[in-house]
Amino acid sequence: MKLKDRNEAGKLLALKLAKYKNAKGIVLAVPRGGVPLGYIVSKALKLPLEIILSKKIGHPIHQEFAIGAATLKSRILSDAAREVSSAYIDKETIRIRQLLQKRYREYYGGAQANPTQG
Repeated sequence: MKLKDRNEAGKLLALKLAKYKNAKGIVLAVPRGGVPLGYIVSKALKLPLEIILSKKIGHPIHQEFAIGAATLKSRILSDAAREVSSAYIDKETIRIRQLLQKRYREYYGGAQANPTQG
């Protein structure tokens, strides 16, 4: 099925998820492309929208090769990270978290995100 755009995708997804309207829950969206779609779904279902902020930790020599990922509160590393210094990984994690904090402020302003678990 080919869709016209993200708006159409959001509307179709909201229809499929209609049984969750006003349910206890949240809609999670991944920037950048997932946020407009998530917004449409959250409005249709009358659920809060939360944004998952994460970024790849690239290999020091080949940045396009992921050795892990970082969020505002956690980090996960692949086996490939074993060959990379912990100093580099720590420095990259700090840099990425600073970038994610900036994005968080852009998305949420002064508002706090809803606590999520699971």
